[in-house]
Amino acid sequence: PIPAVRIAATVKTHASRMALNAGRQTADGIDTINVTGSMPAGAAPFIFHRAISNPPLVLGQILHGYLQRSGIRIDGGVTVEDAPVPADGRQLLAFSGQRLGLILADMLRFSNNAMADTLTLNLAADLRPGQRQSLAAAAGRLGETVLGPGDGRDPQLFSGSGLSPESRVSAAAIVALLHGMYLDTASFPDFYAGLEVPMSARGRTIKRGNTDWRTRVAGKTGWLSEPRSVFGFAGYWRARGGGFGAFAFLVNSRQGRPFGRGHAFDAVRSDISAILQQY
Repeated sequence: PIPAVRIAATVKTHASRMALNAGRQTADGIDTINVTGSMPAGAAPFIFHRAISNPPLVLGQILHGYLQRSGIRIDGGVTVEDAPVPADGRQLLAFSGQRLGLILADMLRFSNNAMADTLTLNLAADLRPGQRQSLAAAAGRLGETVLGPGDGRDPQLFSGSGLSPESRVSAAAIVALLHGMYLDTASFPDFYAGLEVPMSARGRTIKRGNTDWRTRVAGKTGWLSEPRSVFGFAGYWRARGGGFGAFAFLVNSRQGRPFGRGHAFDAVRSDISAILQQY
């Protein structure tokens, strides 16, 4: 059991229809995952990815549970402190994660916002060892390092995930980044491998289109619904001769006039398909 997370399910058995939804509500420090809908008896497992409001606390509670299950007595509960490691602290366990290229691929395919923000904080720590920085400050360093210093208006990043409505970046800056990554022959293969090709993508909306769209485009989507609708799609298109072209689409709604993601995607697909037909 994880005290900070509660599951509330009202799923019904249906003869054939699979229609599931999972949403999160947070109150008094507890995340309630509400699972609703219907699924057939004997159906294969359906996996949802949902963010939690307090990842450090949940991680501590998971560790607490594993230690207890292994017969290690724990006195007291889990407390999360945002402070440097004490000088007399003793390391109990070290773990080397996957190569950065593999982590990046997972982050892009699953739109893992927490992973993007954590990588941003780690980048800032590497650039300025020994200095603790807020996410907004770290994202500013990310913008300067990856997109250049800008002109004070573009770029302005306040998180690594792109979920800060205050952030500002132009399509031209994103295309410049994609161009720079293409010229970085050491990093480009891992970067390109993390982008989704429509034919093998998980989402249904991106799969729609002709063969050229489904096989000669690789990109990453982004979407916000509050406080207004924002849609982005950026990546590369592949010419018939094997060359690459970079693209970036950013769509912002007016206040109080939201739009559907599918509608924006249809417009993007139409424009890119015209380029693919020509080249």
